[in-house]
Amino acid sequence: MFSTSNWTTRLAVLGALAGATICAKALRLLYLWAELELGPVRLQRFKRDWALVTGGSEGVGKAVAKALAAQGLNLVLVSRSQQKLDAAAADIQQRWPQAQVRTIAADLTAPGSCQQLLQSLSDTPISVLIANVGGGICGPCLYWHYSDADEAYVQALNGQACYSLVKGLLPGMVARNKGAVVAVSSIMHQWGSYAAPYGAEKAKMNALMAMIDSELALAGVTGVSVQAMVLGPVDTPGVVQLMNNAATAAAAAAHDADPAAAAAAAAKRRQAFSNAISAEVVAASMVKCIGKGGPVVTPYWKHALQQQLMLGECLWPPVLQRAVKRAISRKFKAVCEGQE
Repeated sequence: MFSTSNWTTRLAVLGALAGATICAKALRLLYLWAELELGPVRLQRFKRDWALVTGGSEGVGKAVAKALAAQGLNLVLVSRSQQKLDAAAADIQQRWPQAQVRTIAADLTAPGSCQQLLQSLSDTPISVLIANVGGGICGPCLYWHYSDADEAYVQALNGQACYSLVKGLLPGMVARNKGAVVAVSSIMHQWGSYAAPYGAEKAKMNALMAMIDSELALAGVTGVSVQAMVLGPVDTPGVVQLMNNAATAAAAAAHDADPAAAAAAAAKRRQAFSNAISAEVVAASMVKCIGKGGPVVTPYWKHALQQQLMLGECLWPPVLQRAVKRAISRKFKAVCEGQE
């Protein structure tokens, strides 16, 4: 039998180790924050070069495009809606007349669409790729309720559309020893319950960027950076549409067609999401982070803090960590469906 003093000693050691782990993580976060937020923006060498931004007509994509234009880059914006692209291009050129802006309407989930896009850019050397197109989540849904078609669509939109462009543009960047790739990822890769195909694709994206980063180093390529940038909740039209779709589906399942109830649920969703960060704030942090922080980075400091406090892989015991992830998943489902 262990004596009380032995247990006290062991608990003291465990407490010291836990405290040291938390302190180490806090110091790492502080170092990353200083590097990302206080260091210089590394985009001067891309001034007047072309940046390709997918999903560039609204939300995070449009906000990043504006931030790149402010840094002196020219833009190729890609989205499905030519009308939205025209509006985004007009907005950017009004504020930054020196920026050249091309728009290409394309559905990057369609077979061969990425190859067609690359062919249309054969005369335009792309130095910066912002692979931002994504989403496609139909609402909180258990994995076994996804149809094969819905899962394939999520994979094409959030994965293959990125991978094809990265594979197509990297050779030119490597040949010029000049380029930056940003694949927009999501914190949902850590807790993607009710959106498993989406979360899984973002996890793959993170792993792929880390491996390409290693391969570039092994090949002696020093002028090209590749990064997955992990974002938390951002207030964008796509997220609002996701919540509306989820609430509509929940109401239909409950046979609830009361307009007043629907309006009240919509108000609850907007209130619950009122603390989400604006796309412009997140985009400013993303542009600061290009080429800094490693191949997988959470650019906005509040998202990074949330990620470590709630989902830190080494911070909490496994049982507590699973409980936190389940609580976050339930909250996500309730907010989307207008229950909170």
